[in-house]
Amino acid sequence: MIAVGLVLLFLPHLGHVIQSYASGIGATLLIVGALLLFTFYRMCRPSRLLLKMGGAYQLKVESSVIQQLVEKELKMECKINILRKGTIEILADMPYLSEEHLEKIEEDLTLLFVRELGYPREFIFSVASKSLSSQGEPELA
Repeated sequence: MIAVGLVLLFLPHLGHVIQSYASGIGATLLIVGALLLFTFYRMCRPSRLLLKMGGAYQLKVESSVIQQLVEKELKMECKINILRKGTIEILADMPYLSEEHLEKIEEDLTLLFVRELGYPREFIFSVASKSLSSQGEPELA
């Protein structure tokens, strides 16, 4: 699409009628093609968390690394999103857990992020219960 836009934009030897429309059509196709290219780039790039260490040091951590750490800690699959401003969002499907168990998981994840990533900020932990029936609560290690 970008190539067609460039061809129509820069071919001055077209007929008088076609030439009067060619630059407008070419510019439009060029802009639309560039926007599509930018959009596809933004959709396909991996999400990364930018961690600022002491001084001028910065570290970019891909969400897949964070996902591996969290899954190892929780011993179950989850999904990680990096939101604006570098906030980590954890989405997990878990059986019903008491408030105490959820607080322990939150504390464990906070310590994990500080210890492994140097990430002292808050994060979002969203849990969807698999079943709301009164099953026994699993023991956490």
